[in-house]
Order: sequence, then structure tokens, then C-alpha cells
Amino acid sequence: MTGVTYIQRVALKGGVAPAKACAESNKGAKEVVKYQADYLFWTAS
Repeated sequence: MTGVTYIQRVALKGGVAPAKACAESNKGAKEVVKYQADYLFWTAS
């Protein structure tokens, strides 16, 4: 990652927020959310 000055996220699929709101009753719970993206790493020239 040396020299990387900017990371661009493109071609997003999924990644919506869970239906349940954060609350004390679900503290520490894990939610699986399908997510896919391509990342472009840019360097200064």
C-alpha cells in the first residue's frame, strides 16, 4: 500500500444495512450481509 494516495470503490453489489436497528438487546450480534465491490488503487504521479 506504499504510495497509494486514493482508493476508489466501484461496481458495488449488495451491502444494504441490516433490517434490525442497533439496540441493547442485539448488542454484540453478528449480521451477515452480502457485499461485493471492485477497488481501484491510485498513486500520485
